[in-house]
Amino acid sequence: MAGVTLGDACAKGRGIIKVEVHMIGNVVLLYRGILIAILFACMIPFTGCSGQTAKAKQINVIFRFDDYSAKSSMDTELKIIDAFRKNKVPVTFAVIPFVCAGSEHDPSPQNSLPLTPTKGNILKAALKSGILDVALHGYAHQIVSVREMNEFSGLDYGVQAKKLAEGKKFLEALIDAPVTTFVPPWNAYDLNTLRVLEDLGFSTLSASKAGKAEKTTTLNFLPATCELPQLRNAIGAARNSSDTQPVIVVVFHEYDFREFDKKHGKITYQEFSDLLRGLRSTEDVRLLSIGQATGMINDLTVSRFLLNRSIHTALNLLPSFLVKVYDSRYTDRDHGYSWLCAGLFYVTIILLVALVSFAAGRFMFPRSAFLMNVGIYGSIPLLVTVLVYVFHDLDVTIGRAMIGALIVGISVGTWLCIPSLAKKTHPRKTGPGDENRA
Repeated sequence: MAGVTLGDACAKGRGIIKVEVHMIGNVVLLYRGILIAILFACMIPFTGCSGQTAKAKQINVIFRFDDYSAKSSMDTELKIIDAFRKNKVPVTFAVIPFVCAGSEHDPSPQNSLPLTPTKGNILKAALKSGILDVALHGYAHQIVSVREMNEFSGLDYGVQAKKLAEGKKFLEALIDAPVTTFVPPWNAYDLNTLRVLEDLGFSTLSASKAGKAEKTTTLNFLPATCELPQLRNAIGAARNSSDTQPVIVVVFHEYDFREFDKKHGKITYQEFSDLLRGLRSTEDVRLLSIGQATGMINDLTVSRFLLNRSIHTALNLLPSFLVKVYDSRYTDRDHGYSWLCAGLFYVTIILLVALVSFAAGRFMFPRSAFLMNVGIYGSIPLLVTVLVYVFHDLDVTIGRAMIGALIVGISVGTWLCIPSLAKKTHPRKTGPGDENRA
């Protein structure tokens, strides 16, 4: 039987060395790529700061008071109007024309309570003084289904058109002024709502940052941004942003005041008046109503809204502490950064879980053939099932995204672990004459 020559051994050794060098080179390139990615991620906050322009920033703050109706507290509303009048700050009142007599959370037929002439005269006087404009806030502010909190979304075009036309006509006659802004109850609407609004002569929609929109719509969009407790943080984030004209829409209700709701109220009338006075004296803050904003802010188009909605979707996939970091650095204009932050977060989760899964598999699989079979044959069906669950309606939440990232990480770690164990458990079979090659 032929032996192995010295030349063969040297050639074989050189081949092994080349393979090892190649593998080491790949590992070095991998670590270099990871290091570059980490450094790039660390530079993002600094690029956000340096990206600010020298142009003077003007922060537009809009107050939107919701749920003015025949049932709401007149005493609270008069004090709110007085606070805006004394501090010479404009506000938009979202008014319910025919509020339901019973619970707004009961979809069964109810009697309606039309806005009274007395309350109409309060609005009319504030309109004439220039500190208030009026938006239509639905029809009866009553849910149409127990499954969702909305009054219009899902209804036929004709049904929505009838309600909105009747509410608009009634409210305009009561206050003797045009109503061109719509605020849907619970900020919920659909594409039929947008088409009805355009056909009825509305110019502006103020709902949520996550609402639907068509690129062809001509409506202005002024979505709600925050509530009273978040206002100061929102202004701080706007100052740190690269947008030279950010817009903040503050939504508040009568139950936000401690005098109305001692248990859940967030602010007193006096504190609210002091807040308005402080904002009015703040040099970089401009206080507007929704009606004023549509005439003074250049870009309230659907394009800006769709951009902001994409960012809102990305930020909804991040934990709250990371959203606060993002908000302190970036504006709603920084579209790429929001998705980059979300992507880096979930890639990090997947890598960490994959590492733990790999180490756990290396430890447990050699000790249990059952667990190894589960890893081999169960990981792919589990992964497919979870991904279908995560993306089945394209409305991914942070909870579903985290579950998906965990399962992907476990699957990746398992797949990387099993081949290495297979080589270790089943070494290469020796052939004839191999004993003479030692």
